[in-house]
Amino acid sequence: MAPHSWMLPVFLIDDDFESEPSAQQQSVSETAVVEEPRKQDPRPPASERPLRGGPPGSGGGPPGIHLSPGSSGPRAHPGRRGRSASPEELDLFIKVAGELNPKWQTRLEELRETNQEGFQKAVGSSRRLWRLVDLHQRWPSLYKLRVLETKNEQQLKDLGRGYREAMQSEDLQGAEDILEQLRVLALAQVDLQVRVRGEELAAMAEALEQLRVEMIGELEQRSELAEELVQKHLNPPPRPEEHSGDGSRQQLRLGPESGSSKKRPSKDS
Repeated sequence: MAPHSWMLPVFLIDDDFESEPSAQQQSVSETAVVEEPRKQDPRPPASERPLRGGPPGSGGGPPGIHLSPGSSGPRAHPGRRGRSASPEELDLFIKVAGELNPKWQTRLEELRETNQEGFQKAVGSSRRLWRLVDLHQRWPSLYKLRVLETKNEQQLKDLGRGYREAMQSEDLQGAEDILEQLRVLALAQVDLQVRVRGEELAAMAEALEQLRVEMIGELEQRSELAEELVQKHLNPPPRPEEHSGDGSRQQLRLGPESGSSKKRPSKDS
């Protein structure tokens, strides 16, 4: 049976979306769709969870770059609140979800076919996944690193959970084995985060170089640009109201009263 409601795993979901749970929003595991009534969330508050993709000491900011080559600032992510994603963007969103976990792609495709409201809710909840979609389109090399970083992050969570379960069941040897895996993966994750920062710095350097070239070009064309400014102010383009003649311009200035035949009452009446 196709799921009636499904949300992406919580580590891909916006904090602000989590703060507004609806009757359709349910907890899910990585391996099964849960259609039981929503249970109390055992996790600490979102403000206390350091799981937002930043490197150690970065404040846990969301993943993704904030400056890209040729960009004057961060672009809005499709599918977020504010505008609807195109069908092509939704296709890419599902593809990226599948690269993180094939089961997520399957569930999103099922929702898209059977429950548009549930699909839009699942799609609209994931800021981090839309950041990956953005990187896939603009910066494939960094996208691959971010996908691996996100996979490792989920694996670290799974290992931590397995360690706690082993300790609760007094499986000391199993807990020790998991702890060793956790330490190895944590080191690999730190190395990967350093590579990601290197890619981001390279992009910033490229963007700064582009700005420098543009600045030099403006200096080389200083006289021409100045003359363009002079001509612009000597011969400004006509304002919209000047195209319609005196009558239309008068109506714009006076408003609806200019077309009315009624006279204002005098003080003597």
